[in-house]
Amino acid sequence: MLQHHHLLYLVLFVYSFLPPLITSQWADNHYAGTQFIFYNGTISGRFVHPPGQSSCPDYHLGPHALTSLFVGVNPPWDDNPFFFDLYHISSTDSLVNTYDSIYNLEFTTAAYVCMKYDQPCGVVEFMPYWFLPVEMVNLTDTKVERVSVGAETGYRVRGDEKTWVGDGTVINDLEVRIPGEDTWQEGCMGSLHYTWNSSIPFTYDMTFSNTTASATFFLNAPYGALTLQFSGDRADSRPHKWPFPAIGLNTSNPTKPTFTYSNGTAFSFVHDPYDERCIEDCAITDLGSQGEEVVIFS
Repeated sequence: MLQHHHLLYLVLFVYSFLPPLITSQWADNHYAGTQFIFYNGTISGRFVHPPGQSSCPDYHLGPHALTSLFVGVNPPWDDNPFFFDLYHISSTDSLVNTYDSIYNLEFTTAAYVCMKYDQPCGVVEFMPYWFLPVEMVNLTDTKVERVSVGAETGYRVRGDEKTWVGDGTVINDLEVRIPGEDTWQEGCMGSLHYTWNSSIPFTYDMTFSNTTASATFFLNAPYGALTLQFSGDRADSRPHKWPFPAIGLNTSNPTKPTFTYSNGTAFSFVHDPYDERCIEDCAITDLGSQGEEVVIFS
């Protein structure tokens, strides 16, 4: 998955001289070798000003479309029993502007991160650069239980900031701004840049089955409390994108979701000899994506 931020006009100018290869700090999860169920849906939220700004209104955010939840498994480099990734850039096609009140959101448990000389990639990078697998959340410290999700059996996963194990290599953040229908008031927040780590209180509460998923993400900060809610249904393809493999959720274990191909076949993690990417499993020394140029949304 990808972490996107506003592109400056300077970046667009530089990009106009580069081949059309755009990526981001995160590698695409097909590159990362993950196997997952993809849920497509909407995200909405509520921002509450702190007590010292009691005269300021609450902001009701969204709902915004084109929001995704990925749930599945990574190759063996990820120590977690499964992974998930909540993702929303915006609902516009523009590279520069977004008109959503929630944007640049990605909360993921583990991913490949673009690195150059032991530092996260910048806006524009030239080879050599590589992708390093990084774990951000320790899901063994979460509460996982088998539950009913509508008429199906699924799982509920709950955790908080104590499960965060990210080392600061990657900045984890999202942005919120006052909804267009609200009028800004003097002394009230107009736009926010949230970050989270093990010392900032946050919680996540997610349920999923073979066909549907929902998630609530709560983050508290001195300048206000933010609650985000996702709801979506499984989709095995996207317009103009590759089809997703048919992955099935096995609910036989009461405390751990497991995944196979829908025909019951287990995943076989292998290295792709043709383009040196990790289709499913590679040793860390084999990980790499080298190209002439890469443009990073930063």
